[in-house]
Amino acid sequence: MTIRSSRWRSATAFVAALVVAAPVAVAAVGQVPAGRGGATARPGKPAAVTGAARQAQAAGCGAPVPTDAGVVCGLTRDGWREYLGIPYAAPPTGGLRWQPPQPHAPWPTPYQATQPGPHCYSTNLVPGPSPSEDCLWLSVYVPPETTASSRLPVMVWIHGGAFRVDDDSGNGIGVGTGSGQELADREHVVVVRISYRLGALGFLASSVFGAKLGNYGLEDQQVALQWVKRNVSHFGGKPGNVTLFGQSAGATSICVQLISPGSRDLFQRAIIQSGWYQKFFSAASCSQQLPTLAQAEATASTLASRVGCESSDVAACLRGVPAAKLLAAGNGLDFAPVLDGQFVPSQPQTAFASGRFTHVPVIVGVNRNEGLPVGSISWSGYTQMLRSDYGSHAGRVLASYPPRLFPSATVAAGAVVSDQMVCSALAAANRLARWVPTHMYRWDDMTEPYYFTSTPAEGNILAGAYHSAELAALFPGWALPPSPQLTTPDQTAIIDTAMTYWGAFAHDGTPTTEHALPWPPYQDNMSVMSLQPAYDSEVLHADNLRQTHHCSLWENLGS
Repeated sequence: MTIRSSRWRSATAFVAALVVAAPVAVAAVGQVPAGRGGATARPGKPAAVTGAARQAQAAGCGAPVPTDAGVVCGLTRDGWREYLGIPYAAPPTGGLRWQPPQPHAPWPTPYQATQPGPHCYSTNLVPGPSPSEDCLWLSVYVPPETTASSRLPVMVWIHGGAFRVDDDSGNGIGVGTGSGQELADREHVVVVRISYRLGALGFLASSVFGAKLGNYGLEDQQVALQWVKRNVSHFGGKPGNVTLFGQSAGATSICVQLISPGSRDLFQRAIIQSGWYQKFFSAASCSQQLPTLAQAEATASTLASRVGCESSDVAACLRGVPAAKLLAAGNGLDFAPVLDGQFVPSQPQTAFASGRFTHVPVIVGVNRNEGLPVGSISWSGYTQMLRSDYGSHAGRVLASYPPRLFPSATVAAGAVVSDQMVCSALAAANRLARWVPTHMYRWDDMTEPYYFTSTPAEGNILAGAYHSAELAALFPGWALPPSPQLTTPDQTAIIDTAMTYWGAFAHDGTPTTEHALPWPPYQDNMSVMSLQPAYDSEVLHADNLRQTHHCSLWENLGS
């Protein structure tokens, strides 16, 4: 079954008709400079200002909003508002390193949420503020014409990065900077982006720290969601209509939050983007077996030995090691979500098969060429990768993807990883569809410039639907250099398509709207939406993907 339509090209005209050109009206305080931000924004009414917020405004606080820790001041232009770097938990430093997140002390004066928060320490820092352990912050993006009583849908973004890289560089200011403001404005939702601890600082599991072992980064996410539930109504959002969406490690985080008892009632929908990978990308994913406590404790012991913490008070010693030294010592070790029996009570795929997870509507997503970021490898490296990722099954995988079929080892490795991820996503859709409303997509924009510069410039991998390609559509201008930009008319069409579907899902739990090709649920004849540029998206049958990506092999291997 294939349903194709180009009738939806008219969506561009529809959106354009909604945009009202407006003069630039910059607030006296909390202003941002003229530029791309606000180019398509509509003038709007500021949120109601009362009590402490009115006093804060009088004291020079832009767009004040009350929270349970005090008033926050934001940025505003042409009606849209941004609140950047709001602390949602106490700094996890000193004695709070490797402890669950604790409440942040109230701030006695208005908090200037006008600059992005610092990146969490990670193994591969992106440009931005200097890294810090004091990094538990979130940013809120509010569309025009929003008041405290608007009760708009809320979309909470969890970034990826293999649980060791802070790739949430999209914390710029204004429209066109990858910030979340454009999604908020176009789809009339409140967007929240959160940070969380990474690497050894977020996932080191050792009994020397007490009863709770590892998963501190996941607990950070949960506490951020609790903050959203308590406070987002002041920004015009509806606490009972929250959509979690995330990519790669962010998608895996959502899989875990779906099965974590403490996350129930904190979100009502979930979009899981490219969370179906094997160890090549990370030690944990929606489709992998998460490490056991015993495995994680062995990793912690190795790290302690590397930094010289083998004394009687290992916890105090480790807490005294500088963060940068810890991260350097952890090179080659895996730090990721752990099956601890508490926060993570079971393996995600087992929970999805049995129905033991929070039942909310979900979108399962995967990109056609997920394996493109494998980098340049030799044929010996190719076989080594297969042994590492697929163990005793490596021979069967090699027989299905023999060197003679590919122009290079890089292309072969990319095909293996891509097919396995697509088939794992299909398997997940089948499991989830037994219990909850499920939609599935494959990102098929083959025109996007390739981001991962480590891959050689081979003709057939200069562009494609690679791992993370959809971020350029959801967050136009995202700032990871060299930042692929979608600039052609056909490419900008997929921005409109993606935001329309994601926004519709946030509003009412189904991605279908009258302004885009109808997207049937997976339960409807195993339908999969192929998202393509130029409004040429089409609905495919799952068997189309199974054949294209050799899923019979991966199903036999248990993907």
